Amino acid sequence: MTLLFLCAGFATRLEPRTLTYPKHLLPFGKKKKLIDFFMDSIENIEDQITRKVLITNSKYYDQFKAWNDENGYGFELIDDGVKSKAEKLGAIGDLLFAIEKAKIDDDIMIVSPDHVYFKYDFNDLIKVANNHNASSIIVDEGEEDEMLNGSCLTLTEDNQVVKFVEKPKTCFDKWHGGPTYILKKEDIERIKNVPKDKYDNIGTVGETLSVAGRLYASIFSGELIHLTTEADYQEALEKYGSKN
Repeated sequence: MTLLFLCAGFATRLEPRTLTYPKHLLPFGKKKKLIDFFMDSIENIEDQITRKVLITNSKYYDQFKAWNDENGYGFELIDDGVKSKAEKLGAIGDLLFAIEKAKIDDDIMIVSPDHVYFKYDFNDLIKVANNHNASSIIVDEGEEDEMLNGSCLTLTEDNQVVKFVEKPKTCFDKWHGGPTYILKKEDIERIKNVPKDKYDNIGTVGETLSVAGRLYASIFSGELIHLTTEADYQEALEKYGSKN
């Protein structure tokens, strides 16, 4: 399984902080970066990861390279060639660019590592995908604003995702899908057929696979960090920064 970090966004809602610094590398104390929390959370599945790939843009490439080299994480870094927000490829565009550039030819764990799950066992996400021979996603019980600005899902009794709407007009269920998936190799072709006007949101992966009957949920109920605004960062800093 290939671990793929999608880090090519510009985090405009965190400006001016992110004008020169990527959101994923925001500091938490003297040693930790936001992305390091995610690396800690996947330690117990390291033996199931055969490759680590990180895609970012030209603006932030050097900073991610320094982070990767300093920590010895072993990521293969990909520069998507984008230098400004106006040129961005979108989450799906970067996903497909990375698959082609790195010649990824197996199952992929897709991650946006600004969304950190605490006390979650990623073995469950892998187990769900393997048991159903289908792709899987982490879901939690979302608050209304979280779902309206993210996604809303409906699950069956065996946790198959049968409805997935990105940025719904109204909340039709209690489930919210995060930006973390196991994408089965056979589902990659489905993502390649996504129209380019849908490239902006990673939730398009969920929408596409749920329509095809190819998505199952792993339920998460713990604490998480999800940074969107400066207020989110300050709240997370107060809670987690002093410990690092």
